Amino acid sequence: MLLTADVGNTNIKLGIFDGEKLRYKLRFSTNEKMTSDEFAVELYTFFQIYQIDYSRIDGSIISSVVPKVTQPLLDAIEIVIGVHSLVVGPGLKSGMALQIDRPETLGGDIVCGCAGAFEKYGGPLIMIFMGTATVIAYVDANCVYHGGVIAPGRVIFEGKDARTMKAHELARGIGVLAQSHYVGYSFSVEEVVRLGRYAYAPTIFSRHGGEEQAVHAALEQTGLYELRHQNVLTLSGGELQRTFLAQTFAQ
Repeated sequence: MLLTADVGNTNIKLGIFDGEKLRYKLRFSTNEKMTSDEFAVELYTFFQIYQIDYSRIDGSIISSVVPKVTQPLLDAIEIVIGVHSLVVGPGLKSGMALQIDRPETLGGDIVCGCAGAFEKYGGPLIMIFMGTATVIAYVDANCVYHGGVIAPGRVIFEGKDARTMKAHELARGIGVLAQSHYVGYSFSVEEVVRLGRYAYAPTIFSRHGGEEQAVHAALEQTGLYELRHQNVLTLSGGELQRTFLAQTFAQ
């Protein structure tokens, strides 16, 4: 099996491949202050949680745009797995030629993304990376990278920069409903739904204009009104999903 690591400015993403199939994945925050031992604990915990037989991992490769993290992570992988990792960078053959003035400055994440996209879809292609910054790159039909543009991440909502908007302004127009949820607290259904009103009040249990109406309407819409006092830890999977849908409606 192969362990892959993508070190970004915001997150570190790990994946374990068995052949061409991605078997496991993990994401945790990038922290330049973490030592190799601390990264080793993260890795070991990951393997224990998912009961992964890491003795089967015989290869590892790292793509990193955070130099201070690269070596500690490389050391941690060798501590836990006993495998020395390849690092995407100058001297490592990716199968993609770099037709730019200073190829050594190209981030490993862009190299991997473009090479992977060409392998899967062929070329010519335009690759768009939407991370901490937005990157638009071009690769021709012969798998030659010709360059791209990098722009800082920015979200425009109703003509305004989202970074300058108040929480309650965003809450009126944007809601997020995840596909799966983990609940580690003993709140009632109504209390979880009320969390959707957090942007409008100083505390999650504050009562203010429109609060009760919005929460009760959301409970009615999702068929949860009769369950509003029930502990969410006792709900079925479908009921829990409806609870978070109601939270989005209440927002």
